[in-house]
Amino acid sequence: MQEAIFSWERREERARQEGFQQIIQEIAKKMLAKGMEIGTICDLTGLTLDQVEQLRNGMDWNHRILKAFSSIRSLNCSSLAASRKEVCENAHHFAEI
Repeated sequence: MQEAIFSWERREERARQEGFQQIIQEIAKKMLAKGMEIGTICDLTGLTLDQVEQLRNGMDWNHRILKAFSSIRSLNCSSLAASRKEVCENAHHFAEI
């Protein structure tokens, strides 16, 4: 019975630590978004340089994906059709050369 209680307490403590780490990472992401220097973020959060750089790289990747999706969403069918026609015409032109 004591082993089960001890095991439960360990799992609970691990879950608390993981939650705490997630909060720290979210704070670090907000600091990055505000333009704070990586060294300062490391000092204030206790994260390593590698951890902060990984967070920054992940944010950059997410930003690029969101930007690409918003660009695609802004296209309408007529501009897609015009682009497709232009590509076909260019391909036909190069085939003649």
